[in-house]
Amino acid sequence: MTLRRNDMKKILTTLICMLLVTVMVYAQSSMDKLLSHSGIERNKVAVMVVDINTDSTLLAHNIEGPLVPASVMKAITIASTISSTGIDYRYMTRIYMVGSLVGEELQGDLLIIGGGDPSLNARSGPQSGDIVDECVNALIRKGVKRITGDIKVNQTIFPGPATVPSWAKEDLKYGYGAGCYGLNFENNSYLKGSQSYSMSNPAATLSRRIKEACAERGVTFEAKQNDAEGQRTLLLEHRSATIDEIMRHCMQVSDNLYAETLLRTLALSKGEEASTQNGIAIEKEMWRAHGLDFKGVTLIDGSGLSRSNRMTAKFLAGVLKHASDNADYASFFPLAGQEGTLAKFLKDTPLDSYIALKTGSMRGIQCYAGYMLDDDYVPTHVVVMMINDFTCDRSTVRSLCEEVLLEVFNNSNN
Repeated sequence: MTLRRNDMKKILTTLICMLLVTVMVYAQSSMDKLLSHSGIERNKVAVMVVDINTDSTLLAHNIEGPLVPASVMKAITIASTISSTGIDYRYMTRIYMVGSLVGEELQGDLLIIGGGDPSLNARSGPQSGDIVDECVNALIRKGVKRITGDIKVNQTIFPGPATVPSWAKEDLKYGYGAGCYGLNFENNSYLKGSQSYSMSNPAATLSRRIKEACAERGVTFEAKQNDAEGQRTLLLEHRSATIDEIMRHCMQVSDNLYAETLLRTLALSKGEEASTQNGIAIEKEMWRAHGLDFKGVTLIDGSGLSRSNRMTAKFLAGVLKHASDNADYASFFPLAGQEGTLAKFLKDTPLDSYIALKTGSMRGIQCYAGYMLDDDYVPTHVVVMMINDFTCDRSTVRSLCEEVLLEVFNNSNN
């Protein structure tokens, strides 16, 4: 069969087009690949990578677009709080004997003054002893064998409500949606099988545990009504681990209770009533004073559990850049391929242990915020990646984000 000149031309043109498409596919940047994925909307992606030393931007997309940050909100909360409290702050839980000690009988009550400690008898994280054992041992040392009254708890240090109104109702029954109280105990949650559920009254749980432990060691409660205030005698002062350990644990495992406590602690450290609203107000004042633009930013809580939070990559990068010279703060972020919520991310790649990020995930949301580090674990670049409303598999989104970071830092080192 003999081909005509026009036929040859058409075939050649087709082949050239196919070759060009193939070259374009292979030449497509990882960022283009992320933005063009069928399960991802371009305007629901925000990315910003900034060189801290030169203040030059290596990568930017939709940096002023307001997106749901999920748990990367914790990075804002902790950056705000550590600048006010420092790293040595401790929460104090005090237990008093109220009434008269006559022989072996306390004619009165035990009074527990909650200090807001989120780590009190926590199942994991920074440990500072068992307050139940400490209370019983202190009573025995005092020679107390009988208490005519009851256990009362004052937790007014943190005013209500314990949960944020915009949190989804379906989240409130689970451990990750537990409320924040002036007296927190055992993560304000309990385990049923492998699932964690929120406690409705942590103070009552602590009181019951103390009574049970007292009974086992021969100390009884008569639980008589005792309205008289009586003389207070300090029985026990339970001190938490330092706040930097609490912050590190919060970032490593993305603990919502710890984050909400830290936001309230920010308000407390400024001499204000320790409410969520006051913590947010102080955050806004603080970052405005540092010149950050709040356009598109809405702060609702400390943990990021509210889907009403909105964050821009520009704002988040600004906070991270400002806080990058605080070595303690930078050390809180999980290391890629090694720790916490980032243990599998970038594992066994050139960026393993060189990227430290706070993750944030909800249904249809995957976010990262943190730093590129040098060999001495000093931050060199700010990294922010936020993807909202994706419809593909989360593993696909993670892989695409990994490709972007591997490419941008490979190019920056060339």
